[in-house]
Amino acid sequence: MPYYCEICGRSVSRPKVYEVNGATLILCENCAKLTRARRITSAPKMRRITITRPKKLERKQTIPIELRVNLVENYGEKIKQARLAKGLSREKLAKMLSISPSFLKKIEDNEAIPSEEIVNRLEKILKIHLREDISAELELLSFDAKLKKPRPLTLADVMIIKPSKKKKKKSSN
Repeated sequence: MPYYCEICGRSVSRPKVYEVNGATLILCENCAKLTRARRITSAPKMRRITITRPKKLERKQTIPIELRVNLVENYGEKIKQARLAKGLSREKLAKMLSISPSFLKKIEDNEAIPSEEIVNRLEKILKIHLREDISAELELLSFDAKLKKPRPLTLADVMIIKPSKKKKKKSSN
């Protein structure tokens, strides 16, 4: 029975168990190096879980709304322009949203990302659209170019892996 890397989804011929941030995972060699995982030699008893790959993908994979919708790039400027066009002060709009004026200023300056609830209220009060649909981009992420078929999303599709910062040793003179 084949095993799959729990981060990237690659097939793993011999499963190797690693610990990553307290979680026990089966990883391929590449993901183990990237995450700096610690190999567990005496693996805990693992139950075999059968992963069945769909033969026919007739139904479209549903992507949660939180991942399909994204704020537009210039959301802060858009909010500020709509607020001024409506003749609202920052303090008055902040009171209508039940947030502080300083937090609204940070949102307008693109320094803070508003919650879904605040975005909903802003769109309703200012009658603007602050979200864009990114489903098409996510579908491209979940398409396997080698097999020319769609595949399920993995953790690597939706997370950003930042390169590690290597500390330089100071030489003493």
